[in-house]
Amino acid sequence: MATIRAAHAAYFAQLMQQQERGLKGREQRQAKAAIAADFENVRQGWLWAVERRDAAILTQAGEALYWFCENDAQRYRAGQDLFQQAREALAPAADEAPQPVWGKLLARILPYGVDEFEQPLQAQAWLSQALAIAQAHGDEAEQAYCCWRLGSVHTNLGEFAQATVEFEQSLAYYRRIGDLFYTAQVLHALGEVYNRLRQPQRGIDYLQQAIELHRALGISAFPIATLVGLSLAANDKIAAGEALLWEAYQNSQAEGNPSDMAGGLVYLSRVLSKKGDFAAAQSAAQEALAIAQAHNLGYRQQQAKMDVGMRAHERGDLAQAFSQLRQIQDRATVFRDQVRIEVILALTLDELGQKDQTLSYLVERLQGPIDLALYSLPLAVLYFKRMGEVERAITLLALFTMHDKFSHLAWLDANRSYMQHLREDLRTAVAPDRFAAAWMRGKALDPATTLRALAEELALVP
Repeated sequence: MATIRAAHAAYFAQLMQQQERGLKGREQRQAKAAIAADFENVRQGWLWAVERRDAAILTQAGEALYWFCENDAQRYRAGQDLFQQAREALAPAADEAPQPVWGKLLARILPYGVDEFEQPLQAQAWLSQALAIAQAHGDEAEQAYCCWRLGSVHTNLGEFAQATVEFEQSLAYYRRIGDLFYTAQVLHALGEVYNRLRQPQRGIDYLQQAIELHRALGISAFPIATLVGLSLAANDKIAAGEALLWEAYQNSQAEGNPSDMAGGLVYLSRVLSKKGDFAAAQSAAQEALAIAQAHNLGYRQQQAKMDVGMRAHERGDLAQAFSQLRQIQDRATVFRDQVRIEVILALTLDELGQKDQTLSYLVERLQGPIDLALYSLPLAVLYFKRMGEVERAITLLALFTMHDKFSHLAWLDANRSYMQHLREDLRTAVAPDRFAAAWMRGKALDPATTLRALAEELALVP
């Protein structure tokens, strides 16, 4: 029986290795279909190798299994479990040197076992361990991978200069090795980090290189093309950005990819809104929602509903904006979306000017988990500003902007200009020394204590 299971595991490890090139190239669909058809056998083979601590089989199958599960929503959870079990099984004893495969499992479990936004220091520790193992064994490809992922963690921590160092190191490794697939991933990451560094043209240059490599490899450039389109539009090259987004949408139509179609329309909606074509922007958001609902695409539905709500806010339909955004408020799975939703809800409630509704909403949010309560601070700022308590509003805005989660991600670029405008508005409402003192008080506040006290105070307002 053991011999049969060993042969079974070896066969499906070989299958995964054979499909790895397809997953990273123009035969992506066929490779995904082949793995999906035999996924239960692959899973059983992997578990047998975990049980036996068979490093050879786990190494052979790991890369393809990782990319397959990361890009397949239906098997993402299964992938999480498989990698977690392997990581635990192969963890070295105190007196045992770590195997190279354990380093690979540490690095590749990152998107599964650690949310980079919530636990960046844990992610950094795992990746540093993995990098040390790769260096000890002279594995350049693995060193390149770890540097890429470390760059992502530094990006999420707001340590953009360090992120570029990690990404450039990774890029140098991958170019020397000649790995075009990973070179494209790192170019994509460099483009994003230079956008964060407010060097949009340099960011766009890297992203366009990534697009060309994706096209050469025969894999979808949709995520990068849409990012370039949005970057162009954000830097007032609206026509060029719109054209690139239309091209990305049409390519996704030709490929029959409903997720990319819905995503393309969402991004088009945002650019059309910036262009001032609000009717077309609303139409694009609604069409995106219809596609996402027809294909039961959870994240795209959330994204489209968010944009339908935002377009309603832009048109002045505050009731619809509030209704749409409330539906998805606690379902947002992406941190930036959560912040975007909370800020637009704050604006909407403030503009509705209904004190009772605003207070009820604020108390509800402030009494919840601290992360959700923090998101409600923009509304508290607007509430106290409206009530004439300007210095109170200033302290709460300082708390919001100085909290580590918001400082390292800088909330969301789409809301940055509004927050800067609000800060300047508050600055002009009081004398400079009073503004500075209130801002310093806000920076020194403890978030949990402040939020609890604020909830108790507002609950007593008649």
